[in-house]
Amino acid sequence: MSAQSSAIVAGVVLLCSLSPALHAGIAGEDRTKQVAAVKAQAAPVIDGKLNDTVWQTAPSDDRFTQRRPNDGTAPSVRTTVQVAYDSENIYFGIQAYDPNPEKISARLARRDSLVDSDNIEIYLDSRHDHDNGYWFRINAAGVLADAQIHDNSRLNLQWNAVWRGAAHIHKTGWSAEISIPLSVLRFSKSHNPLFGLNLKRTIRRSGEVVQWAYSPRNAQGTLSRSGHIANLHEIAPQRVVHLQPFGVLRFESELQQGGSVLAADGDKKFAYDLGLDAKLGLSDGLTLDVTINPDFGQVEADPVQLNLSTFEAFFTERRPFFLEGAGLFGTDIGLIHARRIGQRSTRFRRTGSLTLSDGQAYEILSVPQAIPIYAAARISGTLGKRFSLTALNALTAPELVTIAGGQGPREIEVAPSRNYAVARGKFGLGGSSYLGFVGTAVNRLGTSLDPAANHDSSSQSIDGRWVRQDGRYRAYFQLAAAQRGGGDLYAEGDVNCNDDSNCRPLIRRDGTIVGPNGSAGEFGAAKAGGALRLYSRYRFISPNFNVGDMGFENDWDTHQFVFNTSYNREKEFSSFQRARVSFNAVSEYLFDGTRKQLRYNAETYLQTKNFWDLNLFLQFRPGNSLSSRETADGGRFEQSDQVGGYFDVLSDTRGDYNVGVGAEYFTSPSTELSLSSAYLNMGIRPTAPLELKMQAKVSERSNDLRVVDCQADEGDCWQRSLLRTYTLALQDSQSFDLTARFGWALSTTLTFEGYMQLFAAGSELSGYRELRGITGSTPTLLRNNTTSIATPDNPEKFSFATLNANLILRWEWAPGATIIGVYTRSGRHGRQQNRLAFAGLRNAQTEEIFLVKLTIFAGL
Repeated sequence: MSAQSSAIVAGVVLLCSLSPALHAGIAGEDRTKQVAAVKAQAAPVIDGKLNDTVWQTAPSDDRFTQRRPNDGTAPSVRTTVQVAYDSENIYFGIQAYDPNPEKISARLARRDSLVDSDNIEIYLDSRHDHDNGYWFRINAAGVLADAQIHDNSRLNLQWNAVWRGAAHIHKTGWSAEISIPLSVLRFSKSHNPLFGLNLKRTIRRSGEVVQWAYSPRNAQGTLSRSGHIANLHEIAPQRVVHLQPFGVLRFESELQQGGSVLAADGDKKFAYDLGLDAKLGLSDGLTLDVTINPDFGQVEADPVQLNLSTFEAFFTERRPFFLEGAGLFGTDIGLIHARRIGQRSTRFRRTGSLTLSDGQAYEILSVPQAIPIYAAARISGTLGKRFSLTALNALTAPELVTIAGGQGPREIEVAPSRNYAVARGKFGLGGSSYLGFVGTAVNRLGTSLDPAANHDSSSQSIDGRWVRQDGRYRAYFQLAAAQRGGGDLYAEGDVNCNDDSNCRPLIRRDGTIVGPNGSAGEFGAAKAGGALRLYSRYRFISPNFNVGDMGFENDWDTHQFVFNTSYNREKEFSSFQRARVSFNAVSEYLFDGTRKQLRYNAETYLQTKNFWDLNLFLQFRPGNSLSSRETADGGRFEQSDQVGGYFDVLSDTRGDYNVGVGAEYFTSPSTELSLSSAYLNMGIRPTAPLELKMQAKVSERSNDLRVVDCQADEGDCWQRSLLRTYTLALQDSQSFDLTARFGWALSTTLTFEGYMQLFAAGSELSGYRELRGITGSTPTLLRNNTTSIATPDNPEKFSFATLNANLILRWEWAPGATIIGVYTRSGRHGRQQNRLAFAGLRNAQTEEIFLVKLTIFAGL
């Protein structure tokens, strides 16, 4: 499919998506439904028992509708909700009737754990803008969870508030009592404010889900389909003031050659830290979150993976402060990725060397895994009725490495402190429609010894979305620009370098010279509701678009066209209760018109009536495509055709035991390339408070032709090289990954959790080939033009193994206040000249941390 024909397809889908009437009504929903709140003369005791005076007077509403498994029908059991309020809190009393209370699933777990059990969910639209709100959940054991809602239905589960809830199982079912401080909610001052409301109840053993303000399963939107709370007379917004000072006692051991502190190995040190987390209400709509000297010692290490591709691996944010606001910064073009804050900016590596101003090269003994953060602050909320704002600023410490010296090891600053600033604003146009902007800036506060890191950067974008009132049709756009300012443009970092000198400019992975400016854009449209759904997107990213200091965009120099269609059946048929069949086509071209990728995907998903999930995925990728990322000098390497797919099966997760199995296999009809993997998942609940999870996965890649090296008359190849010789080889690789987790809830406030990953991987090269006499700044490398050469005496091969672990004992001794004990082991890759083996565990640089963290909560 050509770029022109793909653009025509995208345009047709866009026009079809926008053609329906702009203001069609919403069918089958309860937006006019109301529940009347009463003012509590005395606050109820939050014990889950609805025997307080206020619940004897508050109206009870039982107008729930079944959503699963029989969409739109009457519930099999009754549920009621009551609402009350006073000057400080809003209260909910919920009766979940059940003829078999002994079968109610009431599982203990840590706060914010979405355990599979009987539960009640509350959706609150306190601003009544149909787009931003709050989500609160309580299960039959009293486990609490909360989240922010934005973009109508997206949950930011990392948001945390201090509120109370309790549950009680009785002879006719179970009941829940919830108290939410008004200071947690954002709303405008009004004589009679109107809150949007919806509730959802899940009955675990039957899989039944009922909803108070009903909307069909094929409908889109959450807050926009809510009912309302009436009679909230004269409640006033509350300014939140939460202070959480904390202290940390830390014992660290750095193990250069593996081992364990328990065996008296490694260099040991003790330390203590003090810090502060604070949440302050600046106005009725804006909240300031601050963290000073944050400690993330309880955060799990990133999962280890074997990445032999030419693309950077993506790792999710795990630190609580940045997680809480991460979803608010999201855009389709990834200008903001909080993981960049505190990430190393230089390319110096352990066992490498560092040349200082005295001209001498020093061996690097160790490098930091992360850079400490001095402080960070975030402002989020609304200005007026329509404008929402989220802004973040963070200051990091300098980057230090340890080098060998005549007087012994010493630390050297290789990169200065950095300041990270981002802002995201959205102006609501009604419902989920908006116009928005993003701005970022990363500034170094000094000079870096690595030329590639010695610069400042910034980016900006505007974006918008239109969503029809019923959520079924939508369209969006985003236009972005990125700049690189100051610092070095040449790899040598010499001020005398220029375009006429022999200095080599800094280049990106595809040989593109790092430039000062770049641009990107995306346009899309979708029919998101109903059985038949359509989606189409066009995206472009210029060769010099680079947001790697603050954002994450793993591709550039591309025009991409995507078309997706799916059929969704949400009603029972045969042995199934739901099904989805989808088809997807993707084509990508470089800016010079070269086709870099074309693939067709087909996927089928089925859920049986006994809640087993079945998934089948097939892909076909024809040949005649070229990659610009393989050679790093501007060359275009021919890609092999590929066909294959994967399947997975997951058993019913409602039981005490569940298992999932899956496998994938891809092969090339025209080459010997093959990729395969298989995995096994298991979940076990020996008792209600204890849950064990395990995943084992093995992967293998064979006969993958890769570019190993390129030489020119002047040495390594780059875009200005006149005559080049490429060395290629077949790469075989294998990996093994065993990950296990456990969670043991001793109560709703005392939990013990554990995580472990054992990972090993290996790779070796064989079947060496050569391409000689290649000319041009962007040469094309064809597989059939290669010539076999002798295998080197020591062909490149490696293996590594590592073991990561994390144990956390957490006690929430008062709402918002915790004591945490942590053991963390994080290993670096210990390399051996063997294929897949665990010998590398003996020489992997390892860091062990034991810490105790005490957090105190004060609400003013």
